[in-house]
Amino acid sequence: TRAVKGLPDFRKALSDRFRTSAAAWRTAIDPELLNQVTYSQFFLALDRLGGLNSKLKKLWSELDPENRGYFTLKDFDSGVNQDITDFREDLLGKFVSLELAWKDCIGTGRAERIDKDTFVKRCSLSLTSRWKKTNLEHIFTLLLPAPMVGRALVIQEDLELLLV
Repeated sequence: TRAVKGLPDFRKALSDRFRTSAAAWRTAIDPELLNQVTYSQFFLALDRLGGLNSKLKKLWSELDPENRGYFTLKDFDSGVNQDITDFREDLLGKFVSLELAWKDCIGTGRAERIDKDTFVKRCSLSLTSRWKKTNLEHIFTLLLPAPMVGRALVIQEDLELLLV
Protein backbone atom coordinates (compact mmCIF):
# COMPACT_ATOMS: atom_id res chain seq x y z
CA THR A 1 0.00 0.00 0.00
CA ARG A 2 1.36 3.38 -1.01
CA ALA A 3 0.72 6.34 1.29
CA VAL A 4 -0.62 9.37 -0.60
CA LYS A 5 0.00 12.68 1.14
CA GLY A 6 -1.87 15.08 -1.14
CA LEU A 7 -2.99 15.81 -4.68
CA PRO A 8 0.50 16.00 -6.27
CA ASP A 9 1.43 12.68 -4.66
CA PHE A 10 -1.91 11.17 -5.73
CA ARG A 11 -1.34 12.25 -9.37
CA LYS A 12 2.21 10.85 -9.24
CA ALA A 13 1.00 7.50 -7.87
CA LEU A 14 -1.61 7.26 -10.62
CA SER A 15 0.81 8.37 -13.34
CA ASP A 16 3.23 5.68 -12.21
CA ARG A 17 0.50 3.07 -12.58
CA PHE A 18 -1.30 4.39 -15.68
CA ARG A 19 1.52 6.16 -17.61
CA THR A 20 -0.12 9.60 -17.46
CA SER A 21 -2.67 11.35 -15.31
CA ALA A 22 -4.85 11.53 -18.44
CA ALA A 23 -4.87 7.73 -18.74
CA ALA A 24 -5.59 7.45 -15.01
CA TRP A 25 -8.47 9.90 -15.41
CA ARG A 26 -10.19 8.03 -18.21
CA THR A 27 -9.38 4.53 -16.95
CA ALA A 28 -9.95 4.74 -13.22
CA ILE A 29 -11.36 8.07 -12.08
CA ASP A 30 -13.84 9.08 -14.80
CA PRO A 31 -14.15 6.11 -17.18
CA GLU A 32 -17.47 7.40 -18.52
CA LEU A 33 -15.78 10.74 -19.35
CA LEU A 34 -18.52 12.84 -17.77
CA ASN A 35 -15.90 15.31 -16.46
CA GLN A 36 -17.64 15.55 -13.10
CA VAL A 37 -16.63 13.14 -10.36
CA THR A 38 -18.68 13.24 -7.18
CA TYR A 39 -17.44 12.25 -3.74
CA SER A 40 -19.15 8.85 -3.92
CA GLN A 41 -17.80 8.20 -7.44
CA PHE A 42 -14.34 9.18 -6.25
CA PHE A 43 -14.60 6.89 -3.24
CA LEU A 44 -15.60 4.00 -5.53
CA ALA A 45 -12.69 4.82 -7.87
CA LEU A 46 -10.26 4.71 -4.94
CA ASP A 47 -11.72 1.38 -3.88
CA ARG A 48 -11.26 0.01 -7.43
CA LEU A 49 -7.70 1.32 -7.53
CA GLY A 50 -6.69 -0.34 -4.27
CA GLY A 51 -3.18 -0.06 -2.90
CA LEU A 52 -3.49 3.65 -2.13
CA ASN A 53 -3.67 4.81 1.46
CA SER A 54 -4.90 8.37 1.61
CA LYS A 55 -6.46 10.86 3.96
CA LEU A 56 -9.62 10.99 1.91
CA LYS A 57 -11.08 14.23 3.30
CA LYS A 58 -7.81 16.11 2.78
CA LEU A 59 -7.45 14.81 -0.76
CA TRP A 60 -11.09 15.60 -1.53
CA SER A 61 -10.69 19.16 -0.24
CA GLU A 62 -7.74 19.63 -2.63
CA LEU A 63 -9.78 18.27 -5.55
CA ASP A 64 -12.91 20.26 -4.66
CA PRO A 65 -11.72 23.37 -2.81
CA GLU A 66 -14.88 25.30 -3.78
CA ASN A 67 -17.18 22.64 -2.24
CA ARG A 68 -19.15 22.13 -5.45
CA GLY A 69 -19.65 18.45 -4.65
CA TYR A 70 -17.60 17.27 -7.62
CA PHE A 71 -14.28 17.81 -9.34
CA THR A 72 -13.20 17.86 -12.98
CA LEU A 73 -10.10 17.01 -14.97
CA LYS A 74 -9.11 20.66 -14.62
CA ASP A 75 -9.18 20.26 -10.82
CA PHE A 76 -7.31 16.95 -10.99
CA ASP A 77 -4.59 18.09 -13.40
CA SER A 78 -4.95 21.61 -14.79
CA GLY A 79 -1.89 21.27 -17.03
CA VAL A 80 -3.19 18.17 -18.80
CA ASN A 81 -6.62 19.76 -19.05
CA GLN A 82 -5.12 22.84 -20.73
CA ASP A 83 -3.04 20.76 -23.14
CA ILE A 84 -5.99 18.70 -24.35
CA THR A 85 -8.24 21.78 -24.48
CA ASP A 86 -5.72 23.62 -26.68
CA PHE A 87 -5.33 20.61 -28.97
CA ARG A 88 -9.12 20.11 -29.24
CA GLU A 89 -9.69 23.80 -30.00
CA ASP A 90 -7.05 23.78 -32.73
CA LEU A 91 -8.48 20.61 -34.27
CA LEU A 92 -12.02 21.99 -34.18
CA GLY A 93 -10.79 25.31 -35.56
CA LYS A 94 -9.72 23.47 -38.68
CA PHE A 95 -12.13 20.53 -38.81
CA VAL A 96 -15.90 20.50 -38.19
CA SER A 97 -15.72 17.57 -35.77
CA LEU A 98 -13.22 15.28 -34.07
CA GLU A 99 -14.42 12.51 -36.37
CA LEU A 100 -13.44 14.57 -39.42
CA ALA A 101 -10.18 15.57 -37.73
CA TRP A 102 -9.38 11.88 -37.39
CA LYS A 103 -10.40 11.09 -40.96
CA ASP A 104 -8.74 14.10 -42.63
CA CYS A 105 -5.75 14.70 -40.38
CA ILE A 106 -4.72 11.96 -37.97
CA GLY A 107 -5.94 8.65 -39.34
CA THR A 108 -7.46 7.50 -42.57
CA GLY A 109 -10.02 5.02 -41.27
CA ARG A 110 -11.87 4.34 -38.04
CA ALA A 111 -9.92 1.14 -37.35
CA GLU A 112 -6.51 2.59 -38.14
CA ARG A 113 -3.95 2.52 -35.34
CA ILE A 114 -1.49 5.41 -35.32
CA ASP A 115 2.03 5.35 -33.93
CA LYS A 116 3.71 8.40 -32.45
CA ASP A 117 5.78 9.32 -35.52
CA THR A 118 2.75 9.12 -37.83
CA PHE A 119 0.64 11.17 -35.39
CA VAL A 120 3.28 13.89 -35.16
CA LYS A 121 3.84 14.00 -38.92
CA ARG A 122 0.15 14.16 -39.83
CA CYS A 123 -0.73 16.73 -37.17
CA SER A 124 2.29 18.87 -38.11
CA LEU A 125 1.01 19.07 -41.67
CA SER A 126 -2.52 20.06 -40.67
CA LEU A 127 -2.25 22.20 -37.55
CA THR A 128 -0.72 25.60 -36.86
CA SER A 129 3.01 25.99 -36.40
CA ARG A 130 2.54 26.41 -32.63
CA TRP A 131 2.42 22.60 -32.43
CA LYS A 132 6.07 21.63 -32.33
CA LYS A 133 7.21 18.01 -32.42
CA THR A 134 7.63 17.81 -28.63
CA ASN A 135 4.12 19.26 -28.05
CA LEU A 136 2.56 16.72 -30.40
CA GLU A 137 4.53 13.87 -28.84
CA HIS A 138 3.15 14.96 -25.47
CA ILE A 139 -0.43 15.03 -26.83
CA PHE A 140 0.09 11.57 -28.34
CA THR A 141 1.19 10.26 -24.94
CA LEU A 142 -1.84 11.84 -23.26
CA LEU A 143 -4.15 10.13 -25.77
CA LEU A 144 -2.64 6.69 -25.19
CA PRO A 145 -4.65 4.29 -23.05
CA ALA A 146 -3.27 2.89 -19.81
CA PRO A 147 -0.47 0.31 -20.26
CA MET A 148 -2.67 -2.53 -19.04
CA VAL A 149 -4.77 -2.09 -22.19
CA GLY A 150 -1.76 -3.42 -24.09
CA ARG A 151 -1.83 -0.85 -26.88
CA ALA A 152 0.85 1.75 -27.59
CA LEU A 153 -0.97 3.16 -30.60
CA VAL A 154 -3.72 5.77 -30.80
CA ILE A 155 -7.09 4.93 -32.33
CA GLN A 156 -10.04 7.17 -33.12
CA GLU A 157 -11.78 6.22 -29.87
CA ASP A 158 -8.88 7.75 -27.92
CA LEU A 159 -9.95 11.20 -29.10
CA GLU A 160 -12.87 10.92 -26.65
CA LEU A 161 -10.50 12.30 -24.01
CA LEU A 162 -10.63 15.60 -25.91
CA LEU A 163 -14.33 15.89 -25.13
CA VAL A 164 -13.88 16.45 -21.39
